[in-house]
Amino acid sequence: MRIKLLILFIFCTLLVMSQNKKNNDNNEYYISEIKCDTLLDKQSENKYIIDKDRKTITAIDKKRNILWKTNPYKDSFLDEYRVKNPFIIKFKFLIINNKEVIYITYNNSVFGFILKTNGKFYWEGRD
Repeated sequence: MRIKLLILFIFCTLLVMSQNKKNNDNNEYYISEIKCDTLLDKQSENKYIIDKDRKTITAIDKKRNILWKTNPYKDSFLDEYRVKNPFIIKFKFLIINNKEVIYITYNNSVFGFILKTNGKFYWEGRD
């Protein structure tokens, strides 16, 4: 009976540990926080794609032309905060001041939005 409980405990521990992933700074985050890699604007048919590094966003039109590409954190010259290499964990459309924008949150709690027209990032704060 004790062996079965020990095996069950080890299995559950490994299962919980497998839900976590570590970035290069050894700061843990839950993979379930990452929502998607691509947003599709149904009106314009433009796609907004986060690169694999989860730092760069590229806007592509329906003819596959690159409209703009931005690394919001780097391009905005934001200072290091909590982690050395922040990356995007939340990425969604949101309406701000009657305009649809791309709202992003980083793993270091920095958040803001990007204009869909030109990729300009507006920092809103950090928690």
